[in-house]
Amino acid sequence: ASKAMARGIDARLMVSLAVAWLGCMAVARAHWTSETDFCTLALPQRIGLTAIAAAIALASAALTGHAAIEEGALGIAHRANDALHLLAAGAWIGGLVPLAMMLGAPHTEGAIGVLHRFSTAGHWIVALVVATGVANTWLILGGPPTDWSSSYQLLLSLKLLVVAAMIALALANRYALM
Repeated sequence: ASKAMARGIDARLMVSLAVAWLGCMAVARAHWTSETDFCTLALPQRIGLTAIAAAIALASAALTGHAAIEEGALGIAHRANDALHLLAAGAWIGGLVPLAMMLGAPHTEGAIGVLHRFSTAGHWIVALVVATGVANTWLILGGPPTDWSSSYQLLLSLKLLVVAAMIALALANRYALM
């Protein structure tokens, strides 16, 4: 089982690199326009195909790794949950790139509106990442990661702490600073 998980991790790393490359190509093809009072990111039509290809590549990582442990209906549900988890995480991370590019734009009402819309969408996307992550944890471990002698459970616990800190920062930014 550990060799299968190692192959799954290697496959996920390769897929992640492919998706990152596709994302970089998509951003490289983007260009700025100033047709409105704030900068908007104008993307070529091919960006949709790039996004679809990246989503397929990312979701296909659910066919290996943790979700590949289960068989039958539970295996299908686990793979679907893992794919949704990966796609939600990819959507959130992918949304950060154009947001970061927009941060240099003038702070007009339009730009502030974009930030609020991103924040609102981010709430739902991060909630989906957390919900599917909790489901994956229960499917893999049968409960919370409490055995810190296991390197997997220790790393998962550290990941949960990082995610909790990021959520706290995002909420403070949205509700205390904006």
